[in-house]
Amino acid sequence: MKINKLLINTEENYKPNLRLPMKKVKQESGNQISFTSKFPLLSSFRNPVVSDANISRLGNLIDIILKKSSVTQKEEEAVRNLIQTELYNLRRKDRLLGEGFHESVYRIDDNYAVKMHPKEYASSIIDKNDSFHILKDEYSELKRYYGGVLARFGGFYVLRNLGKHIPAGVPQSIKESKSVDYYRKEYLPTFAQVPQESYNALLEDCAILNRRCDEGIDFYCRVFDFVNSNNIVLKDNNLYWVDNISSSASEKNSTMNILNMMLNKYKLDGFSAIFNGYGESLNYAKTIFDKVIIAGAAVKLPFRGCVDRFSDKNIKNILLNLKIKEDPGVFVEKIEGINKISDSQFRISKMKEYLSSL
Repeated sequence: MKINKLLINTEENYKPNLRLPMKKVKQESGNQISFTSKFPLLSSFRNPVVSDANISRLGNLIDIILKKSSVTQKEEEAVRNLIQTELYNLRRKDRLLGEGFHESVYRIDDNYAVKMHPKEYASSIIDKNDSFHILKDEYSELKRYYGGVLARFGGFYVLRNLGKHIPAGVPQSIKESKSVDYYRKEYLPTFAQVPQESYNALLEDCAILNRRCDEGIDFYCRVFDFVNSNNIVLKDNNLYWVDNISSSASEKNSTMNILNMMLNKYKLDGFSAIFNGYGESLNYAKTIFDKVIIAGAAVKLPFRGCVDRFSDKNIKNILLNLKIKEDPGVFVEKIEGINKISDSQFRISKMKEYLSSL
């Protein structure tokens, strides 16, 4: 009998809604009836066998290519074949490292991760005409940035693997009904305990990008993605930036942008006014507020960017939810005045003094 070849692990052949002939099986423990497939091969087809051997080979091959900064046609085809045959396993939940609005990040091995669309088929992620491109590291001077793309193969983006981490705000996987509870009981207490030095290092990367703009190294200013709170993550008491750095003709990295990410958004495009304050975690929120502003003063980051359509609204929301009675306009004026002090130690001291008075 001739048997057609089945590609069990490819998503093109994986159909979750496949209706299979079933047979009844009576359980020995009682009269309960359960159903199993008549075809063991098709049962495994619906639940592909998990194997990490090929994914390990993929990680090793990517490592070889990146270390020698070149790729042969044979290596490119090997990478293409491994991605296409192991896409299902690459996108397993236990490999998920982070989720964004359009793409998710998955672990390849200890050194590398991949950013790609979480649902597209292999043929959509890598077209037959796509080539493996090794990309130049433009941001090697940044100390806390893990979002840089090392290589690209169609819609398959190779990143350095930061490992397991905790995103700021509320992860996209948390249900909307549990978002506020998570924000208050998990996120705020955890990030409030992060050392001041970690906040300083995070904002230092912002200051470095601003200096590149001021010195004419970049034609347009380079800014972090401040839209999604999850683009700041915590690992081993250190804060890191993830996701892309974009170009802007009118904006710079600012302390206010980071305050907005960490205290004015509990989920993507959600504002703090929706959940009526920080509840029992008010003191934790105030601690994060203080640490971000002190970090901005330490690295001389401007409090506001060049253009911020929502800055007045955002400052007002944050002060209101922190139960700070200072007029928003007066608050900004004082913060920006202290930031002009040239002596760094005196500047930080005056900033702490002002924040403690609020």
